[in-house]
Amino acid sequence: MRKGAQIAAGLFIVAALYAPSLYDHMRASAGAFNDDVCQHVAPFLRPLDDGPPDYAARYCMATLPVGYRLLYRTAAGLGVVRQVSRWGGYVLLAVTLAALALAVRPLAGTVGMGCMVILALSCDVFLARSVNTSPRAFAYPVVAALMAAAAAGRPRAIAVLTWIGAAFYPVTAVIGGGTLAVLFVLPRADRGGAAAWSALRRARFLLLTALGAVMLVAPVYVALRPYGARIGPSDVAQFPEAGPGGRFADADRAGAARPLPGALVQAAPLAFYNRGAAWCPPCRSFLTRSGPLRIGLAVIFALGAAGMLRGGMRAPAGRRLLGVTAAVLAAYLLARACAPSLFTPQRYLFYAMPPLILAWLLIAAAGAGRTAILATTAVLLLGYGGRVDPHNGLTVRRERQAELYAALCRLPAGAFVAGWPNVVAPLPYLCARPVLVSYETHLPWHREYVLTMRRRMNDLIDALYAATPEPVRRLRDNWGVTHLVVPRARPGQPAHRYFAPFNARIRAAAADRGPRPYLLAELPETALVYRGPDYYILALDAFLEFRNGTRGVSSNVGPELPP
Repeated sequence: MRKGAQIAAGLFIVAALYAPSLYDHMRASAGAFNDDVCQHVAPFLRPLDDGPPDYAARYCMATLPVGYRLLYRTAAGLGVVRQVSRWGGYVLLAVTLAALALAVRPLAGTVGMGCMVILALSCDVFLARSVNTSPRAFAYPVVAALMAAAAAGRPRAIAVLTWIGAAFYPVTAVIGGGTLAVLFVLPRADRGGAAAWSALRRARFLLLTALGAVMLVAPVYVALRPYGARIGPSDVAQFPEAGPGGRFADADRAGAARPLPGALVQAAPLAFYNRGAAWCPPCRSFLTRSGPLRIGLAVIFALGAAGMLRGGMRAPAGRRLLGVTAAVLAAYLLARACAPSLFTPQRYLFYAMPPLILAWLLIAAAGAGRTAILATTAVLLLGYGGRVDPHNGLTVRRERQAELYAALCRLPAGAFVAGWPNVVAPLPYLCARPVLVSYETHLPWHREYVLTMRRRMNDLIDALYAATPEPVRRLRDNWGVTHLVVPRARPGQPAHRYFAPFNARIRAAAADRGPRPYLLAELPETALVYRGPDYYILALDAFLEFRNGTRGVSSNVGPELPP
């Protein structure tokens, strides 16, 4: 079959397998979004100098890479922030798929290219991390493009991609710099476009690439200086928010990075994880059980290792891809040794191992011909694969608490809202309103920021569990809160829970109240902006006037918070 016919057949198969479910995902994205937008996209929806001071949004803006910030500032100027957020991820997914196909082409041919696209679409992480175009959406495209550039032996392309990584997701810049360094120490015949370069020229080129990347990353460090020193693993006792039971699970905590073998075992299954409708439900049900899963992963590791050995021995492109793999492993070890200076170590494997594992599996099969490539792809699809999950990565659905959010969006322009952080988290994205504490922006990275958010959260807990007006008054007078979202808890409902160290504060606030009734158990009608089945919106000025003695008609339908 001619190459053009092979490509046409491959595109037809890909469209037949995944176009319907991918279309369903696009439709679902109209009414849902990924919770990361509350941190990364919401700050661009309104000028931060307008309305109440938004400390959390300013901090989140400071954490964003310069290229990403430029992209969304341009989108904000054009009034298309939400459109870029919604559709940009699909564009980046297409870039990832194309780059992965090009990465395996020198060693697996046209058939391997098509099979790589099919396997990548069957893997949840590529789409899940692209949804809503947060900085991490650029990780897989840059890593995939680095693989393609390395396979083709193009040092200038690797340097440009390193800069792009520094501008959008700096973890990938470290991988890019490592890839370039490995390329330059390979035998002359394996250096591709740098084969004729002298040692001095290679050193100079590598230094310029590194300086360019540092210049792109440096503004983020400068912008974050007002928020205090970075919190490291040794600071966990003082900042429990960054430790076990804190804001992040172990997979996202720098201090919880495992030794390399354990980290590889943790990252490898991501290459095959799929929550969509399975192509073969009995096969996937069996292979995802604990015992068969371990055996399957062992086989996959063995085949991947065989692919690395075969590819590395067979062609320069394979040896250059080995260089990418070595750069990723070295970056993880370096990041783990100096955590958190080079970002969260787990991210290096999370964003590099899935594409590398799929590539090496196909390269291993390519040694036995096209039939082996197709057979390997079929086995992986039947054993682990499935259609695109229509809600993959879309963690927040607008229909949940739609009435509450609509009421919050109708508040006056100068409103500053407080409520349980998980409940009010979508508000900055839904209607560009600041909130006192949001789960999504309650990040344990820098000392001064963490201490400020701790004070805010403590005052919020005290207000929700208060028996006297003083804690509610502190929310208004100290932080400028105008409206409070009050949960309409029912008897027997579990108490609020959050992350360390706030659960202890919740218990203490409930204990300090003693036998006295909750202040918020009696709400005046004049202060109720919204009354729903699960929550109320309380205007604090009117409520405090009511409690100060100017008592209007009251309602005993307020929350009965459990101890």
